[in-house]
Amino acid sequence: MKRIVSILFLCFSSAQGYAVNCNEASGTITLSINCTQLEISGDSSNVIVAAGVAVDSSGAMAVKTPDAVNVTITNNGIITVDGNYGIRNTSRGDIYSLTNNGSIIAIDLKVICRTSEVIIFG
Repeated sequence: MKRIVSILFLCFSSAQGYAVNCNEASGTITLSINCTQLEISGDSSNVIVAAGVAVDSSGAMAVKTPDAVNVTITNNGIITVDGNYGIRNTSRGDIYSLTNNGSIIAIDLKVICRTSEVIIFG
């Protein structure tokens, strides 16, 4: 019985989090769990990455805005990509405001790639 309790304790006390695929974000949302490849699709969306939360990608674009305009992103966590573009403003996408209180990391190229003006705070 003592062994089972010890194993359960180790399972539930692990500091390592496992990322799931991010859902397509639209509207006002706060990401509170680690996830992979966030796509912001709704116009005027307000997306907050909570402190301690990681949004990542093993390829390109951890966060992208392919069709959303007037998007506000507040990063209090970690946005990281092994390849290019931590955050990419793609197609007709338009990031209106980006506030970074955390970290945005791109291993290969371009932390932020934009096709229009972005107001950046932080």
